[in-house]
Parts: sequence; structure tokens; C-alpha cells
Amino acid sequence: PTFDMSTWALRRVVPSCWSSPQWAVLGVPQLGQCSQRKQQRHHSTRCRTSLTSTSTSGQPDAEDDDATAVPGRPSLPAMSIPAQLQKAVNSATTASSLTRRQQLHDAEAMHHFLHTRIPPGLEPTPEQRNKPDADPAAFPRPPFKHTLRYGKREALAFMRARVPACYTVALRVLYELSLLLPDFQPSKVLDFGSGVGTASWAANEIFSEYAPEYSWVDSSLDMLDLAHHLLTDGGASPAAFGPPVQSRQFLSLSSSVRYDLVLSSFSLLDLDDQAARLNNLKTLWSQTGGALVIIETGRHEGFNAVAEARELFTDAAAWAHEDDPPTIVAPCPHAQVCPRRNSVFPCHFPQRTELAAAQRLFPSDGQLGYRLEKFSYLIVTRPSVVGQVAGEAQWSRIVRAPKKRTGHVRMELCNSDGDLQQAIVSKAAGKAGWRDARKRQWGDQLPPSTQIIKA
Repeated sequence: PTFDMSTWALRRVVPSCWSSPQWAVLGVPQLGQCSQRKQQRHHSTRCRTSLTSTSTSGQPDAEDDDATAVPGRPSLPAMSIPAQLQKAVNSATTASSLTRRQQLHDAEAMHHFLHTRIPPGLEPTPEQRNKPDADPAAFPRPPFKHTLRYGKREALAFMRARVPACYTVALRVLYELSLLLPDFQPSKVLDFGSGVGTASWAANEIFSEYAPEYSWVDSSLDMLDLAHHLLTDGGASPAAFGPPVQSRQFLSLSSSVRYDLVLSSFSLLDLDDQAARLNNLKTLWSQTGGALVIIETGRHEGFNAVAEARELFTDAAAWAHEDDPPTIVAPCPHAQVCPRRNSVFPCHFPQRTELAAAQRLFPSDGQLGYRLEKFSYLIVTRPSVVGQVAGEAQWSRIVRAPKKRTGHVRMELCNSDGDLQQAIVSKAAGKAGWRDARKRQWGDQLPPSTQIIKA
């Protein structure tokens, strides 16, 4: 059976076997740790400076040396949702019959549910739990099903809890896509599991000059209704997207119609099992004419779902019958076995999200003014359609936060040979490479010309 707000949102489900603090149980990113406070204050000024040099479309100005419009630097500063989307969210919130307290309570419960569910087949392995000798069946599971029936109340709670983070993460990934494929001009976009349409809003920011047509697919009609409400601001303003948006409840199985860009943003964990996830991925790829973008949460469950998709698309035997097999362009610089597949530290990347006062649900949100969302993603393309991929697609990826010291920078790299490498970029080896390394963030790429020392 599925669950709705009347069964679990009005009473917080906290398993007795968990001894974490209340806000940690709710899945709030652990941003308040003392060991990170100084670094966050140190970088707060730089983030505000970067925001002032960022255009309204979310893409930094190329003239700014600290901007991300540099090869191999797709990371964005702290971003916020567009003013038009924020206005539409406020309008939907005001139009609801629920009180503000009820809406906040539902949003907290939705946040808790999304951060604690464990879909079948995506459970963290004993190796990922740092307990390789333990029995997987001995680990506790949340006392609720991983799927949810999204009615009007659930859709509103999802909007309050997830719109800012989903938008900024999708913006970050699609911005990297635009850097890797500078000649990519999508005219048709399919948003699978569209929810309230946040991924399409991000795509519209990046590719608005091409005026693509959007198609939304979501099993919840209430979600689609709310998405159209946000698109038109309840009829008070014209639609935010140029072409009309088409929406439907189910994904077509036909491969006769192809889309230049297919988005699957935070959708795979809502499917029933591994077979459903793989079948939907194959269907999405059959309808992909240019690029397929998969985004999931950065926890072990989301990373395992992305790793499943990566293993599917890197299986040469499965695509031997295709003339144009899938090619992974990000974040992996290789097609080998993922070195983080059974690691305690999953392959994920951070994105800061600026929060307005109405979006701050937890104490850490009010103290910091932003939320750090960690995500895993995959960009798969058809090379014969999208054209030449930028050369930095084969550069080493920084897969952990660099440790920047006075005379050197320590970083962990995922190389093109499929191995993880602990590297040091020293000032003594060359000031130009050292200065460039200091500007690289977690998720950026390191040019091959940089002189490194193996740690």
C-alpha cells in the first residue's frame, strides 16, 4: 500500500533504532558542524561576490576570472530560484486552504520522507556502510514504503520542501552540459518525473534562446496541475516558457518520437524496483535524440541508482545492435568500473542553494541562509547527433573537497584510466598551475597540463 499525508505527515515517523538528533533524523544536511563553520564563513564573502557577477540566467560572466565560464569549471556559486518562480510559489502557497503552520509541518515531513526512504535494490551495501563483514539483512529499514501517492497536499509539501534545491542542482548540471556541448541546441525537451517542473525551469534558463518545446510526464495529476499553476502563476501572468507545455500522465513506449534533451531529475527512486528503473532508462534512451541527463540525491541510494544507469549505458554488449551507442560525457572521464561503486564515500557533488525567508524550514537554514544539496548525476549523449564534445570531458574530475593550504592544494582525482588518485599541486612547481588549482572546486576538472605530485 502507498501512504499519503493523512497517514504519516501529521505524525513524524522516527524509528527507535536511530539515535541521531532530531534535525539529523529529518535528513538536514550537516552544515552546522564546528569543523566546517570557519571554512563556510571564510568563503561566504567570495560567494556573495560571485553572485554579483552572475547574470540573471544563472550563467556567470565570461570576463570574471572567478566565474565558472572557464574550461573544466562547471561549479556554480550559491544560486537561488528565479523571481518569477518564487512569485509563483508564493502564489500557490497563499491560495492553499492549509495554514502556514500546516504547510511547514508537511514540508518537514516530506523532507524527512525523501531523505530516509530506501527503495528496493538500492540499499547501501555493507562495504558502503564500512561494515564489509556484516549481514545486509541486519541493517534496519525505515518503517514506511519508499513510494508516495502525491495528492494536492503532498504536491504542495513537495513544492515547499524541494523546489529550491531541485532547481539549483538541475541548473548546475545543465550548465555543465552547455559547456561540454557548446553547439548543442535542443528544440524539444522531455521531463520525465517532472513533478512541479523545476528541471524544466532550469533548462529554460540555460537554453531559452532556442525556445525548446517541453513535454512533462508525471504519474500524479495533482503534481502536473501545480506545475501548470507555477508556470502561469495561477493565470495572473503569462506563461514563463515561450512554447506551450504538453503534459501527460504516463511515458510513451514508442521510440518514433525523439527529444533533443531528456531529463530525469530525482525520479528513479520513485520507481518500484530495479527492473522498473532499468526498463524506464531503456525507454528514455530510445526517445533520446541528443542528450539524456539523470540527476539523483547524493546519498548512497541516489548514487546507487545513478551507478545502475551508468553500468547499463557502459555495457557494450547491450548496445552492440545500435549504430549510435550511448556515450557518457560527465561526470566520469572514463568508461571503466566506477572506483566509488562500493565506497563509504559515494560519488556526489555539492551545490549551494540560497533560501528566501519562506523557504527556511530548519534551524541551519536560518543560521546560514543557504542549504548545501549533494547530488549524483550522469550525462549520456549520442555523439553523432550532438557533435564534438569539448576536450575537458576527459580531464580528471575533483571528487572531493580540495584542501587548500598556503603553498599547495591537496585533492582527490578520478582519472581517465578509472583510478582514484591523491594529488598535490604545489606552488613551487609553478605559480600559474597552483593559482588555477586554488580556484577549482569540488566537482570541477583539472587540466592535464597542471603539474601534480602523487600523494
